[in-house]
Amino acid sequence: MDATREEQRRETVTRIKRCFPNWAEFIESEYRANTEFQTLCDDFQACALAKETWEQSEEPIAPVRRREYAEWLEELLQEIKDWLEDSAAASTTG
Repeated sequence: MDATREEQRRETVTRIKRCFPNWAEFIESEYRANTEFQTLCDDFQACALAKETWEQSEEPIAPVRRREYAEWLEELLQEIKDWLEDSAAASTTG
């Protein structure tokens, strides 16, 4: 893995762990082991970065974009939470 990709991975995982601090170790292992979870987390990171960009924008459309990205972030957070809970439950019963 190149240095840029590794840095992006760390930033993504760090952002997700800030949202779910009690799941920090599980997030690390899931991100390393599961490409679907990686994609979900990477989508969240991309969405968060886009929202941050729109928060700095003074374009007339910016308020609409901020709301859209905020909604998508909430949906992605819920998907990540569901993933973590489902994966944890599966690992304890499997």
